This record gives sequence, structure tokens and C-alpha cells, in this order.
Amino acid sequence: MTKYKLNIHTHTNYSDGENTIEELAKASIELGFMALVVTDHVYWRDHDVSNSLEKFKQQKIDAMTVSQRVNYPIIVGAEFEVDVREEFLVFGENAILDLLQQREEWLLAQKRNKRTPELTIEDIGLIRKKYESAVVLCHPVLIADYKDNEIKIFSNGALDFIDGYEHYNSGMNMFRSEEKKGYISKFNGLTAFSNSDAHKIRRLQEGYNFVEEKITTETELIQYIRNKKPVEMYANDTKVERT
Repeated sequence: MTKYKLNIHTHTNYSDGENTIEELAKASIELGFMALVVTDHVYWRDHDVSNSLEKFKQQKIDAMTVSQRVNYPIIVGAEFEVDVREEFLVFGENAILDLLQQREEWLLAQKRNKRTPELTIEDIGLIRKKYESAVVLCHPVLIADYKDNEIKIFSNGALDFIDGYEHYNSGMNMFRSEEKKGYISKFNGLTAFSNSDAHKIRRLQEGYNFVEEKITTETELIQYIRNKKPVEMYANDTKVERT
């Protein structure tokens, strides 16, 4: 059976990554990935390194241009920070545009000294349902590091609407300590991913997956994640098992 190499968490110079889309695309081709998946940061408060509504629109255009030039699939998602300082990968252009528009309105309200809530877990869930997008929880190690966040994430039902989570990130087991291993059972039924969270080309290989279907479009990626299809996880070219 043919298996396809995939990493769904990378960053470009549209947020805080070092490399351009084209540089990452060419490196991904050389490393044997079937597509480049870009997920630049959207920090709700930070203007300097966050992707924005207009930047995202331009990024989509640039990704399409590069994709055609190098004849290689490029999928553009985003990594959103929510009010509990946890982060989620979101896939689906309309969902991302909606969330970025909400951020623009929030920033405008702040300038006018109006107190309005930041993006919440509930907002992510509503967007996922509205647009049938796909959502993957990043860095779940943070859940065990911050007790208040852990309580909020689980009590707010975050695990009821996410489609997957990062079991590994940059080759690091998110549930490496004995304390954190106690949380792994809460993620049963969700697809576990190993991602590199690459901010540099040399980190593309630090975490990746093999999947059973060829994924070259945003729609195909969303369907694969939402349907919780099988994923083989690798960290630095070594196969890893779910804890």
C-alpha cells in the first residue's frame, strides 16, 4: 500500500517563520512530502508577527502562484490562539477568513477602548460547525502545564469539537512526563499527529506523518482530518507510537 508523507504544521515569513513559501515548498519537495501545508500564527493581541486578514488573502495568492511555478500542492491553513493561551490549527479558507474578520473587529474595538472578549474555544467550535472546517489542537503539553487552562479546556468541551491533536511536536512527546501521561486518555477517539511546527527549513523533518490517501487540496485535507483516518507518526525519521 502506498503511503504519503505529510506535515500539517509549518510557518513562513508571513508570521514568525524564517523562510518564504517558495523556499519551504522546494525543501518539502526534496524531502518527499506530498504537499506543503502552511499554518501561520494568528495571535489575537500581537500585531507584529501575526498573520492578518489582508496578509492571509495575499498569502493565498502567493501560495497559488508558487504552487503553479514549482508544480507542487500548497495548502494554507492558520494557527489561532484562543483566550486560554492554547492554540489550534484551522483548515478551511472561509473559516479562517471569518476568524480573521472577528480579530479585525476586536482590534478596532480595543482602539476605541471598548472591552470585548477575545477569541474563545467556543468561537472555534462554532466556526468549525458553520463551515465544516477541520481543527487540530496544538501543543497539548500546555494543558498539563497550566492547571487553570486544563480545567477550562476540558470543562468547555474543547475535545468535543476538535478533530485531532498533536501527540508530537518537533519530535517532542507532548505527554512525556508521568503527570502529562494522565491526560492522554482524554484524547481517545481523536487522530494523533506528529508535526514539526517548523519555523525553519531544517526543522521540516522533525515531526511528520504517513497517511493512506494522497492529499493535494484543502478539501481533501479537511475530509481526511475530520474523518479521523489512520496516521503513522514519525519523529526525526523514527516511527513513534501513541502513548
